Formats: sequence, C-alpha cells, structure tokens
Amino acid sequence: MSALHALVEASNAVAATSARNDKVAILASYLAEVDVDEVQIAVALLTGEPRQGRIGIGWATVAGAIKSLTAEPSESTLTLHDIDTAIDQVAETRGGGSAAERQAILQRVFDLGSAAEQDFLRAVFTGGLRQGALGGVVTSAIAKANGVKVASVRRAAMLLGDLGEASEIA
Repeated sequence: MSALHALVEASNAVAATSARNDKVAILASYLAEVDVDEVQIAVALLTGEPRQGRIGIGWATVAGAIKSLTAEPSESTLTLHDIDTAIDQVAETRGGGSAAERQAILQRVFDLGSAAEQDFLRAVFTGGLRQGALGGVVTSAIAKANGVKVASVRRAAMLLGDLGEASEIA
C-alpha cells in the first residue's frame, strides 16, 4: 500500500518548482512507484479532485474537523486507500446528522495525518490545491512513468472520461 506522505512529498516538490519538465519528472517518478490498484486514487488526488467527484465537503466541514484535532501523530500511517475509503464514507453519508458524521470521518483522517498531509487534504477537499500540476502535467507524467506516448494517454482519458482510469490502463 502506498503511503500518503509520499504523494504529499511529490506534490510539495512539484509546487516548489516552476519548470514544467521538472514537474513531469517528479510526478512520473512518484507514479512509477505507486501500486497499480492505487494509481487512480493517486492521480485523482494529484489533480485536486477525488475520484468520487464532488462529495459535499466544504470549508465548514473541514474547519470543524480541523478544530477538533488532537495532537499530531509522531508518524503518519495513512495510505491512499485510507483516504479513498474515507472519501467513499463521506460520499455515502446522507440524511439527518450527516454533516456531523462527515465531519467526524474527516476528523479521524486528519487525526492520523501529519501536518503536511493535513494541509494537502484540506486543499484537496476545499478545491484549493495549488501545485501547478493539474491535468496536463499529470497526463504527461503518466505517459513518462509508463513509457507510452502522451497522445495515447490523452486519447484514453478522453474516451474513458477519466484520467485515473487511463493511468491504470497505461
């Protein structure tokens, strides 16, 4: 299972550079190491949009979860699957009391994450991920990581309607 901290480190490295080719190289190196069954999750998070799409998490839910945090763990154990499962749970939570339940789910995730992971997840959940590597750069990184042509990845993503699924196929 791929650790969330590795994705966050790659994202932070991408944000710290302005050269497109360097961004592609950083992401390609990271994606080449991600387990095949987690690549869709990784691509979705790197593009700032969970694979589940819009799931009803806003600033208020995230702020409430963060306000209730306990101390930061000495070592994060969060994996990409942990995040994906939590997002699934939030997406499935409906009805009376759902806002509080969503906040509780997020709080459990934030409680297990490092400060850098918490910042990354906050940005993803609120639509504020600013790393300079959205769809186009990630598409190029997928192609480079898998030794395929960028045009092939673009075409697959267009036909599938999902860059994450295209990355898994690549």
